[in-house]
Amino acid sequence: MSKLVYRNICFIGCLLSVLLLQPLSASAQKEAYNKARAYLDVKDYEKAAALYKDLYKQYPEDKDIYNDYLPLLMATKDYKHAEGLALDAVKRQAQNPVVLAELGNVYRATGKQKKADEQYDAALALVNGDDIQVQQLANVFSNSGNDAYAIKVYEKAIAITQSPFLYSAPLARLYNKSGQIEKAIIITITANQGMPQMRGEETVEATLLELIGKDPEKARQAQKAIIKLVNTTPDNFYYTNLLIWVFTVQDNWDQALLQVQALERRSSDKGRLLTDLAHDALEKEQYQIAEQALNTIIGYGKSNVHYMQAKASLLQLKMQQIERNPSFRKEDVDALRQSYAAFFSEFP
Repeated sequence: MSKLVYRNICFIGCLLSVLLLQPLSASAQKEAYNKARAYLDVKDYEKAAALYKDLYKQYPEDKDIYNDYLPLLMATKDYKHAEGLALDAVKRQAQNPVVLAELGNVYRATGKQKKADEQYDAALALVNGDDIQVQQLANVFSNSGNDAYAIKVYEKAIAITQSPFLYSAPLARLYNKSGQIEKAIIITITANQGMPQMRGEETVEATLLELIGKDPEKARQAQKAIIKLVNTTPDNFYYTNLLIWVFTVQDNWDQALLQVQALERRSSDKGRLLTDLAHDALEKEQYQIAEQALNTIIGYGKSNVHYMQAKASLLQLKMQQIERNPSFRKEDVDALRQSYAAFFSEFP
């Protein structure tokens, strides 16, 4: 064999060696990742782990690979490799609180709670109010059953951004899950005060329904929490309307009337709350409650700004009772006619 041929063979061999050590092309990487993902989806963890291991070696900065590989190692309880992977991620992203929390989860899974708490505290210290970061970090904690730290993440983000509405819903759910129903109710209500009134109330009511469900004890605690807020600012219509709602949504109309009557005694706008309650009661065909509320307003006298409206609403109530009662009597119609005549006589 000539020296030239020998050199060419050596050159080709070296070239092939170099090429084999090069990362996969983009298409080859995607194909290998899709294959690994397919194994993961069917829970063939052994084959998936082998592919992810090779992929991570070649592409340690690829977030998709890391985000699949670490949970895979945790699911298979391969904590040794999981710890090594998480430590490597921390070295590469020392200022990323998410990877610190994930390393903490590995430590916790292996019984190293002190080291886990150190990582959790370090992660929490890095929270800076960035919304994406906050959501990701809170999810890492809550998805691993660490609700206490997820709560701390949201509480710190609110303190930094002074925007409680951004995180009120997930924070309220975490409070509720951890048995802190009063905190859940208060953050839900107070966080929405800066919103347009109608949209704010709708958002609060939907969240409160989710929190309370059909649990009478949670409903009682919600009522208690709202009463506390109302007592601090009795003329805050936002709070008082929610207080009426939280009773009526549970069909506790008698208690709603008692609460409104108590609030009316301290209100500078006597009759407004009773008017709102009467309107809601009329819609739900709670005629006795509506009538009591309206008669209370009428009892305030003609000088009350809601007097005329209460009189008109009482006529509407009587009309509605007749319309929805197929067995109404002639005497009922005559009485209603006389009431209309008296109304137009009083307000010509």
